[in-house]
Formats: sequence, C-alpha cells, structure tokens
Amino acid sequence: PSVMGPALGAVVLSLMDAFLARWPGLQHFTYGALLLFALYAMPQGLAGALSALGRKLWPSLHRADPLPVVAGEWAPLYPAARDASGVMLRASGVHKAYGGVVPTNDVSLELRPGHVHALIGPNGAGKTTLLNILSGIVSPDRGRIEFAGADITRCGASEVCQRGIGRTFQNLKLFPHMSVLDNVLVGLHPHLRVGFWASLVGWRSARAEERGAREEATRLLAFVGLAERAHDEAGSLPYGLQRRLELTRALATHPRLLLLDEPAAGLNPQETEALTALIARIAAKGITVLLIEHHMDLVMAVSDHVVVLDHGVKIAEGTPAEVQRNPQVIAAYLGVDDEEQAIVESAAC
Repeated sequence: PSVMGPALGAVVLSLMDAFLARWPGLQHFTYGALLLFALYAMPQGLAGALSALGRKLWPSLHRADPLPVVAGEWAPLYPAARDASGVMLRASGVHKAYGGVVPTNDVSLELRPGHVHALIGPNGAGKTTLLNILSGIVSPDRGRIEFAGADITRCGASEVCQRGIGRTFQNLKLFPHMSVLDNVLVGLHPHLRVGFWASLVGWRSARAEERGAREEATRLLAFVGLAERAHDEAGSLPYGLQRRLELTRALATHPRLLLLDEPAAGLNPQETEALTALIARIAAKGITVLLIEHHMDLVMAVSDHVVVLDHGVKIAEGTPAEVQRNPQVIAAYLGVDDEEQAIVESAAC
C-alpha cells in the first residue's frame, strides 16, 4: 500500500483536474471536500482503504505471510565482553540549562563494556535529560561525550544510533497501526543498504535484503517472546507487550549500548519480573545497558553499577549495595530538614 497509495492518488487527482477544468470555480471546493472526506473516511489513505476492503471481501487472499523459518537464536552484531577496566562511554562535565533550570549540572560518568548500569534519582533529578544528551536528541551546553573512543558530543540522534547507541522512551513511541513485525523492521532500517529506487522496483538485491531483515526480525521476536504476535497491530497488544516491543525495536538497531528510560513504568509485578529476566538475558548477550528506573527491586537485581542524580547533580555512585546504604541517597529519596541534612553531609564525608 505504501507504494501504490501515491500512484493511485496521483491518478485520481489528475482525472479530477481534467474533469473539473471547465468549472474552475468548483476546483478548490471539490479538492477541499475530497481532502476532508479522505481524512474522515480513509485515514489510512486510498490504498489502505482498498486493502481493508479486500481483506473483508476475500480474507483468504490477504493472509499475512508466515514468518520465515530461521536457524539459531538471535545474537547481537557487536557483543562486548565484560571488562571492568575498559570504558565504552565516557561523559565528562556534561551541563545543560533551560534558562534558570539546570537539569544536568556538570555530570560525569563512565560505562563499562558488558555491564548493566543504572541511573536513579527522585523525579526531576535530570535523568531523562542526561539520556537525551547521550542519545543525541539534546545537545549539551558544555562537556564532552566519547563513545567507543570517538567524540559524539555534537552528533545528532540518527548518527548516534548508527554508531551503536539505541534507546527506548518513557512514553511509548510505537507505530500503533503497523504490525509488530513491521515495527521491528523499522528498527533495522538504518542498517539497510539498498536504495529507494531498487526497493521501489523490487530488484533482486532489494528482495534479498528484505528477506534478510525479516529473518533478523523473526529471531528478535522469538528472543523476546513476541513471535506469535508478529502480525498483530502494535496498538492491539497489551501495554506490557507494547513495552517489550519498543525494547525489541531498540535491539533491532544493533546497539552496542542500550539506553532504557523507565522500561518498567506501568507494568504489573509479573510483567516487571519478566522484564528483569529479559534485561539480564540482553546483558548476557554482550550488550551494555544504561537503565533509568524507579523500581528498586529491578535495579538491584540486574545492575552492576548505580549512579544517583539529585537536582541535576551526581551525588553518589557504586555497587547497588553501596548506593543503597549511602546517607545522601537516602536523604534525596526520603527528604530531610536542614539539621538532618548537615548530619547526612558530615556522615558522607
């Protein structure tokens, strides 16, 4: 439909233009009425409406193609061995201000290859802003970010993604009217090499690349447990599975570093437990993870290293057990008065 839609639309508009040429006063009115009708009655476009009609009239002819039979389990392209001495990403003195609001105040951190790192802190601590900076969505006012030895401080989001940093968002960013499989294929798109015209015409190279992408997506869906829902619309999935699908699409970008922004938000205890196991499996595959999360059970279960932010400032870091006992972290989460704060600061020194 995405190829036929523009062609059908061009034919219809050309015929209308020829038909209405003798009544120029009606042209603008007719085009406006047609546009409103299309938006209301055919939100998926002319080709989408014809396809939906065909599925209703001849369902046997419009069954989704079965998933390809693939051998082996999904594996990342760039697995990293656990290395406590190496550095995959280094952020130095990262600062971002919006007027008088400073969500990220000279934050520095290092991410070790093959490890799961957690970024925690109270609401408004600046965690998502830092993730937006690391993923190229927001540029810092000052500071430096190095990934795999290269400076990516001023790289845009698309370049950061192609360099090997994938991410999810607090709010779902799926394409709800596309299938689960197609959502995963979108994640694979930055790594496809066949050009527009080859894909449009359907050359052999384009068909081969499409076949390879479908096989890769099939392995990914099997890895996360969504293979049986591959042809369902993404918007029809339960919320917990939509969360899992967004994580799957991020994995499809072939990340060396995966940024997860509150992936357990809105999940019930059973879904959170399943997500915990999935993150552990992803890390076991050699993908480095940086996780923002408020579910402390999840953080403590999967994290090797924890960084704590409060009001844009890094106040603590260490192992989960060390951070859990840190007086400044306890104060940031529970809140203290001035006298108690002085005691906390003296205890931290």
